[in-house]
Amino acid sequence: MVFLAYQISGPGIAFPLVFWWQAGVGNGALAISGWVWSLRPGDLAARLFFVSGIATFFFTLSPAYASIDNVAYIDGLRTTISLLNGGGASLFGMSMIALFLVYPVKLPHWRFWALTAFAFFGLATIFVLRGSIIPFASMDAVTLSEMLVIFAALIAQYVLSRGDPKARAVLIWLGGAVIIGAGAFISLVSAPRTLGFPPILDPRLAFGFFLIIYIGCAAGLVRYRLFELGEWAYRALFYVLAAALLLVLDAFLILTLPLDPGPALAVSVIILSLVYLPFRDRIGRMLLRRGNLDDQQLFREVTHTAFAPKGRRAEQWQRSLATVFKPLEIVEIENAGSDPVIRDEGLALYMPKLAEGSALELRYPWNGQGLFGPAQVRTARLLVDLMQRAEESRAAYERGASEERSRIAQDMHDNIGAQLMGALHSRDARRKDAMIRESLTDLRNIINNTPAEGGQLADVLADLRAETSERMAAADIQLDWPVDLEACATLSPEAGHALRSLIREAVSNTIRHSRAQSFAFALTATDGRIDIVVIDDGVGFDPGKSHAGHGLEHMQNRARALGGDIQIQSDKGTRITMSLPGLTGEG
Repeated sequence: MVFLAYQISGPGIAFPLVFWWQAGVGNGALAISGWVWSLRPGDLAARLFFVSGIATFFFTLSPAYASIDNVAYIDGLRTTISLLNGGGASLFGMSMIALFLVYPVKLPHWRFWALTAFAFFGLATIFVLRGSIIPFASMDAVTLSEMLVIFAALIAQYVLSRGDPKARAVLIWLGGAVIIGAGAFISLVSAPRTLGFPPILDPRLAFGFFLIIYIGCAAGLVRYRLFELGEWAYRALFYVLAAALLLVLDAFLILTLPLDPGPALAVSVIILSLVYLPFRDRIGRMLLRRGNLDDQQLFREVTHTAFAPKGRRAEQWQRSLATVFKPLEIVEIENAGSDPVIRDEGLALYMPKLAEGSALELRYPWNGQGLFGPAQVRTARLLVDLMQRAEESRAAYERGASEERSRIAQDMHDNIGAQLMGALHSRDARRKDAMIRESLTDLRNIINNTPAEGGQLADVLADLRAETSERMAAADIQLDWPVDLEACATLSPEAGHALRSLIREAVSNTIRHSRAQSFAFALTATDGRIDIVVIDDGVGFDPGKSHAGHGLEHMQNRARALGGDIQIQSDKGTRITMSLPGLTGEG
């Protein structure tokens, strides 16, 4: 800790805003680096980061005291402040060089290079601060040289981390933070002074760039939410670069052209907008390109999977995920939940079980050049939601198709089969032709899902009686079907269709299986319902056992679908009792 000894030489001491700015940067760097070191005290990179924070504290806070107005310093204090400023700046560079020699991966012979850097730049700093004659002309030259070595270490890290996506992402974060912070300070302050020009930006204000380093490095070193590192680093770099270019351009116009500060700033903004911003957008698209698909393309991938042939949906689902995220590996794993989850600090993404396949783990996205982040989790959740909805739609479609096939098969079995059998055994040629025409009409209605017309119950029963009479006569079975029925109600189309089908199926079963001598039919219509009883005197059967064909099952399904009921009793002969709704009024 540096203690300030001073004598008041004026009416009072004034602490300008720039003092608080420098003090805030120094204390912020020390606090952040100390926090990182406290979380990882045994980690070499965290210790080096803390050393750099101490160095930043000294080289930013020591000149801050010089900003205090109306202060007279004791002898030797200004020299001490100068030494702390130069030594702290050099120590920051040396600690950063060592940091990038060991993090995110340890470079070959890192100890040798770290000791060499400390020895070389340490001696150079001592000679410069003592005023000795060495090739370096000033501390600005020393810090500029340290920055060049930092860039070399960054390049070496980039080459060695090419097979490690996580290390590459950390490097992008750390390198971006250092390039933005220290690079901006060197470009705007140290480099111009080394070349003999005045700094482009007031050094006291430029210290704020170092705070960017500590915020970025803190997040990278503790590996906290590293999933958007690349994009964040590039965007921040572009914004800072735009601000630096604006300052440089503005200063250039003021110094070289007879322009006042206001017009010069306006011209700088126009040039930056016309030249830099399009260039920034183009470079940004190249660097940040992830091949993300829009919602329409995502929906197309999902529908391709959901409606792929059965047995190939799992394969198509993996192909769709590969199109969206471009992972190097897709591995089948045990199902561990219904929500996508990032694993291994962004290296992998868990996808729940979908599309008739297993749960999946996607590893190394974008061909190993990035990490999974919150944006990819949102995309994955959207894919899962779309896939679930598509699977529900496909299942509903398949249920509908199955029900439609069952309906067609049932109607053809109950109606078309019965009518064609009646036509086959009819002795009247005109009646036979009429029944065949009716069968063709019913067939078209079945295909088009057009229900038969309802109409008067008496008319429907008359047609059924005539048809059944011919079929029973051909089978030599006596029919007991009273002609005079007090049934004048109107049938709904659904009830009329069900009534025809049930009676025809009951008649067909009697003809085919019962070996009956007689068949009796009775009907009552009251309170909006139709109660029907059909009885034959055949050999009977056991209703509790399964039987060949689907006739009885179809009859029960039809009755239940309409809200009715059917009871079958069989011992010596068979009795079928049917109760159906569907009377819509008196005729």
